[in-house]
Amino acid sequence: MKIALLHFRAGETDGVSLEMDKWKKAIGNIGGECTIIAGSGGDYNDPYLSYRHDDVVKFFANAFTKLSVTEDELRVAYKEIYSHACRALTSIFNSVKPDSVVVNNIYSLPLNLPLAVAISDVCGKRGIEIIGFHHDFYWEREIYNVTCPFIAELVEEYFPPQNLARHLVINSIAQQSLSERKDLPSKVVDNYFDFEEVTFAKDDYNSQLRSTLGIAENDIFALHATRIVKRKSIEFALEVCAQMQKCTQRKVHLIFPGLEEDPPYYEMLHRYAKEIGFSPTFVPDLCTHTRKEGTFSLWDFYVTADVVTYTSTYEGWGNQLIEAIAAMKPIVIYEYPVYKSNIKPLGFELFSLGDSYTKAGDVLQLPRQRVKDTAQSVLEFIENPQPQILQKNYDIAKEHLSINALEKVCYRLFCEKKSS
Repeated sequence: MKIALLHFRAGETDGVSLEMDKWKKAIGNIGGECTIIAGSGGDYNDPYLSYRHDDVVKFFANAFTKLSVTEDELRVAYKEIYSHACRALTSIFNSVKPDSVVVNNIYSLPLNLPLAVAISDVCGKRGIEIIGFHHDFYWEREIYNVTCPFIAELVEEYFPPQNLARHLVINSIAQQSLSERKDLPSKVVDNYFDFEEVTFAKDDYNSQLRSTLGIAENDIFALHATRIVKRKSIEFALEVCAQMQKCTQRKVHLIFPGLEEDPPYYEMLHRYAKEIGFSPTFVPDLCTHTRKEGTFSLWDFYVTADVVTYTSTYEGWGNQLIEAIAAMKPIVIYEYPVYKSNIKPLGFELFSLGDSYTKAGDVLQLPRQRVKDTAQSVLEFIENPQPQILQKNYDIAKEHLSINALEKVCYRLFCEKKSS
């Protein structure tokens, strides 16, 4: 049983990259052979499988932002990327010889539209089973504005395609959306955490992180572990930490080790932080997928933090939320829809910012009293920890979201049908 996991990128700190690592281990645990294929960071890589290649970036801008060339010229650009992707996939598949390919988000977000078509064509010719794993859908985002009929036809046919062996989604809201929009059945597969592999413990190395960041022993270290993009609603974390700072003499540090992937939003955050008189710290170069000399892993950041903020208004699931629970940290959360529908019912005890906000220009704002109350509750918890609450959260997550549960999912996907 040879399984390939395919995504735009791998080996990074985004949710899909982290989840693929778990899938690779789970598949190996049930006797399979798993290979990660990506634009970068995988076992096999090619830049035309990414969305970062210059040709792909230009194509995306013309396809979904503003058409600055003729439609015929766009077709030529499409064929060029498609041809490169086909050659890359053919070469890799000749080496890997997969029985099934699990395609992560490439059929749900047209960041590299020609790649999606190439996967279907190459796998179709070779008789390779395709399973689409959709962590997000393009219709949930505002950045996809089709510019011409050629692109509209491809989006309708391939995002996602009708003829895949199976469709997987990561929450019940996405399952309903796919059914209503495309009349496609799908299976909900949660995000998981490897409780056996990952240990959150202080050691000589990560004990240096606070001093590296300039955080004194008595200061408060608040961690926001997500990427820096608009839907993470990071201004909520700024609001809470700024309010915490008003209520304590201990210096509050809000640390962002995640990738900065939305420059306008990043600049807005700096303006807003200055407006409310709070100074966050952005250190994406200090955090790497695994420890390297001069850098720290995301796990090191969790170990060192006093509290974790998770303030997204939209998430397909919530990898960093489960990581923070596994690290046994108190968590400040905005109750985004999937949290309310799929995660909150499990019984976690977190510091809630509620589920409503208002807009003030480009900035989202929470009810002021809710921010004050939450900030005060977090400070009280830090001053008087209640480890039994953190242990309860950990036990719930380990029961429902461990890699053992993922192994059962993989067995049903790849083994049961083979033996039936």
